[in-house]
Amino acid sequence: MLDEACRVMRGLWTEERFSFDGEHYRLDDAQLAPKPLQARLPLMIGGAGEKRTLRIVAEHADVWNTGLDEIETFRHKLDVLSRHCEDVGRDPAEIRKSLTVRAILADDEAALRARRRELAPKLPIDESEFLFLTPEQCVERLLAFHELGARDFLLAAYAPYDWQSLELLAREVAPALRPTPD
Repeated sequence: MLDEACRVMRGLWTEERFSFDGEHYRLDDAQLAPKPLQARLPLMIGGAGEKRTLRIVAEHADVWNTGLDEIETFRHKLDVLSRHCEDVGRDPAEIRKSLTVRAILADDEAALRARRRELAPKLPIDESEFLFLTPEQCVERLLAFHELGARDFLLAAYAPYDWQSLELLAREVAPALRPTPD
């Protein structure tokens, strides 16, 4: 379904009239107006399945998003994606790499402990799914992924929103991960 959905979206975004007869979707002389302003509207695909999802990423995605995991897992997924790209005749460097990070940030260790006590009961999923980090620890953790090509780091946000983590990420973490001008 994901593969067909990507084909349908690209067709609708680029063709005046588009027809498609797939296993899951069927369009007959469909139109979409207005068309995107960009010559190529970026398509982000999230997931890490090695057989299907990363193959679809190789074929269609402008951005690949996955969750933050161990660095070796990310390295392995990049290798799998590269092999799929080779199979479809695409340069893997054309695909922007993006990671979603579940983290709660605080200025120092004492503040982290306090935030854990305050926020853990309110989290929508188990607190073990979150990293509790200072901005410095967050940068240190993400730099290894940045060195492997990750360029976007998305902070998973759940209501009620954690404005402190968002502000620390924007003010202290993001600048440390921006490429330096040549």
